[in-house]
Amino acid sequence: MSQLDLIIEELAPYDKEKAVDVLVSSYEQYKNSYSNVQDYYDYMEYIRASLGNPLIAKVLIAKIGHEIVGTLQIFSNGTDAYEDLNIPINAPVVRLLGVHPKIRGRGIARKLLEASINYAKVQGANSLYLHTSEKMPDAIRLYERFGFVRSLEYDYDILDFTVMCYKYDL
Repeated sequence: MSQLDLIIEELAPYDKEKAVDVLVSSYEQYKNSYSNVQDYYDYMEYIRASLGNPLIAKVLIAKIGHEIVGTLQIFSNGTDAYEDLNIPINAPVVRLLGVHPKIRGRGIARKLLEASINYAKVQGANSLYLHTSEKMPDAIRLYERFGFVRSLEYDYDILDFTVMCYKYDL
C-alpha cells in the first residue's frame, strides 16, 4: 500500500454497514479477555449500534480503493462520548478506533488519528482525548508513540477492568 492508496474521509450513509463490519472485525480479538463472555457479546452489540448514535460529531473512515479498512468516531466532548458516565471532558473525544485485522501495521490507525487531530484543531480545541484499556496493549503503544499521555482524572472502572484516558495536546 502506498500513501496514495489510502484515503481518509467522512463516513457516507451508504458505507455505514461496511464500517460496522470493520469495527466488529477489529474488536473480535478481545473475546477471550472478558471474564464473562456475555459482557463481550453486549460490547459487540454496542459496537454494532454505535454508528447510529446521534451524538457523534464525525465518523472518519480509511479506504483503500472502495474498501473500508478502518474507522473511528469523534464526539464533541466527554458527556456526548460517554452519556451514562458523564465524563466532564470539554474537548473532542475519539472512540472506537478500529482497523481491519488483515491490514494492520500499515499506518492506517495513525492516519485516522492524524485526521482526528486536524478535526479537533479546526474545532478550536486545545486537546483531543481517547480511552483504552489494558486489554489493548497494541493500541496503548500506538497512542503513546503518537504523543498521547495518560490523563488519570478521566479513567473509569467498568466490569473487571480500568478504562484509561489519554490526552493529546494540540
